[in-house]
Amino acid sequence: MRSSQRGISYWGVILAISAFGFMIKVGAVVGPIYMDFMAIDKMVASTFKEPSVDGLSISHFRGGMESRMLVNNIRDRKLDDLMVIRREGSIFVVVVDYEERKPLIGNLDVVVHFRKSYSTENPDGVAEEREEEPAK
Repeated sequence: MRSSQRGISYWGVILAISAFGFMIKVGAVVGPIYMDFMAIDKMVASTFKEPSVDGLSISHFRGGMESRMLVNNIRDRKLDDLMVIRREGSIFVVVVDYEERKPLIGNLDVVVHFRKSYSTENPDGVAEEREEEPAK
């Protein structure tokens, strides 16, 4: 008679199913957040690849971004909450800086922070490090 077990036990199956379910849950929560950011990233980068970007007014850029956000189904955020649009002399600068918080399980939330800066010198954007706030 063999004394070693062959195959997976009942508890092993339960643990594997639970781990797989948790990974699916995290992917379902975090996936749409990153998909929205990638859409925003492509929208801003494509605008900065146009040759006339330095001639755009801030209001014209805002109108174009708002219409692109509607097309890409980003309706739950306002443009002012997502990015800062400014001019530095003759250079047009957009800084995408926002944080997304979604509930995961019970009182456990997922917080994702995005910060990327675009200009005519860096049309694809440069990821910026987040400055740590001092403890109070």
